[in-house]
Amino acid sequence: MRIRKIVRFLTAPIIAALLAVFCVSAPTQAAPAIPDKATKMWNAFIDKYWDPEAQYFYTYSDRHVHAGHHAGPRNGLYTDYWWEAQLWNTVMDRYERVGDDQSRQMIDQVFDGWRAFYPDFSRNEYNDDMGWWAQGAIRAWKLTGDDKYLTEAVSIFDFISQFEDDHFGGGIWWKNTNVGNPYRNEKNVATNGTAAWIAAELYMATADSTYKDIAQRLIAFLEEVFFNGGHLKDNIKEDGVVNSWDFTYNNGAFAAAATRLYQITNDEKYLNEARAAFDWAIDNLTIGGIFTGERGGDGQAFKAIFTRHLRDYINVTGDDSYENFLSVNARAAAQNTGLNSIGWTDWAFKAPLLITEARASVSAASAVSIVHQAQPGFTHVPFPEVGTIEIENGAHDGIDTEANGEYTGRGYLAGWNSVDTSATVAFQSKWGGLHRLNIRYAAGNGDAARAVLVNGFPAVSAQMPATDGWQDWQTVSIPVLLVPGTNTVELKFDRLVATNYANIDSITIEKG
Repeated sequence: MRIRKIVRFLTAPIIAALLAVFCVSAPTQAAPAIPDKATKMWNAFIDKYWDPEAQYFYTYSDRHVHAGHHAGPRNGLYTDYWWEAQLWNTVMDRYERVGDDQSRQMIDQVFDGWRAFYPDFSRNEYNDDMGWWAQGAIRAWKLTGDDKYLTEAVSIFDFISQFEDDHFGGGIWWKNTNVGNPYRNEKNVATNGTAAWIAAELYMATADSTYKDIAQRLIAFLEEVFFNGGHLKDNIKEDGVVNSWDFTYNNGAFAAAATRLYQITNDEKYLNEARAAFDWAIDNLTIGGIFTGERGGDGQAFKAIFTRHLRDYINVTGDDSYENFLSVNARAAAQNTGLNSIGWTDWAFKAPLLITEARASVSAASAVSIVHQAQPGFTHVPFPEVGTIEIENGAHDGIDTEANGEYTGRGYLAGWNSVDTSATVAFQSKWGGLHRLNIRYAAGNGDAARAVLVNGFPAVSAQMPATDGWQDWQTVSIPVLLVPGTNTVELKFDRLVATNYANIDSITIEKG
């Protein structure tokens, strides 16, 4: 605070005089502009992960092979087939915003590096993996005008589209092996949402009505099986069992396809469906309007896909009502990087130091992507005041969720009674000071309690009196001190305070 007060009173003449005193000679030209946060994060990301000789991205920040991730060139030293496609899109996020020579060259270099390691794109059993390269190739063609990318997209799509059939009512199989066997294969949104988008794009690029027909068939299949008022389920397999896993990229892939179908048909239905898919994810998969993590592994890349399609939707439709959402998420991702400007996938939480853990390239890339997808002034956009936090959107390894009866959000933490487990949420607060956490809970098995930690420090424990059954939701209120910016709240089943079973639905934050 003291430094800020001093700087506030430094006028331009005073600053010039100080420069004259402390500099050997005054510059004859204006000093180069300080890179903005997006550029700092881009430069740090390239320095850490890019190998210009191999023209390929490393899988991890320490540039070592890690057990459990041996997919990819050189036994997993470099990213695998589909991760590299996501990093290619990060490069294009940079080029689309900045238009610099470096990222323009890297569009070609990443593609060439991928083709060097994978000279035959079809030697991959996953159709969605190939679809991401077709999607990227179309984007590269539109950005560069190089027809080799359009040719590549056509070749890839024509290959994966042959695995469309009427099983489950339509759609393309996830894998090109075990086709027709729902016990060894499935159909999902990741494959078909991306494929519908590609087909619509190819129709716009070639005027071949075959692609338009495919796009309309695929989105009709998605509407029938997976789309429910904006909520996108994940996959169907095993005699028609539909799994309802909630991932941002499912909503993003469907919304992207719906946006393209609107473009080629002018049917407002598709526009409404795109908005519904975006809105559902924003309303149900965020904390304080900010996306958190989506498991590990591939999930680290999901949010950047969603926000990339949201950026495209804004560009296509001129609907700028989502700009603030992108800016808030970009600011959180940028604010929560380490001192080295390397971010990660959990935009609401502070990124751990790289010296404590190796970070996956797709995790770091997700932060780079969002700060380039948002408008340049994102660092000045204020965070919204946090109200209700859906605790199921936070980290809660070892604690199951349910969605039975009455609840807020997507569900609640259910039957929680395991020692040394915890549920943690992170959010951005506009102001620090005294607040109250109102925890909505049910304790149908008798009195329960949980330890509460705020920003890592113990707070007043949450004592939860017994409720009249598991659908009798009550609220316990405890005082806490918050700081401006990032705050974490952890409810913990420790060995000293915690007792008994509890269901936790949400936390509401109030000032005072």
